[in-house]
Amino acid sequence: INFTSIEIAILLMRHGERLESSWAMSVVDSLVFVGCIFGMLTFGYVGDVLGRVAGLRVTMALAVCGLLASLAPVESATQMEA
Repeated sequence: INFTSIEIAILLMRHGERLESSWAMSVVDSLVFVGCIFGMLTFGYVGDVLGRVAGLRVTMALAVCGLLASLAPVESATQMEA
């Protein structure tokens, strides 16, 4: 499991959304772990069914979609109040 992704998520949420509560950081930690476990189980199966190369292509396509979705502009609560 890539623990760096947890730290990056918390760092971005602290500075972007002013995340300061400890329970919210714990939720982020938990969600990253759940996502990692779900991905390992799902793409292990996809690799078994489709083959290694096709499974990696599906994984990369979903990673690119996730990247594009994370770049999409989203209004934060502070912007909506102004």
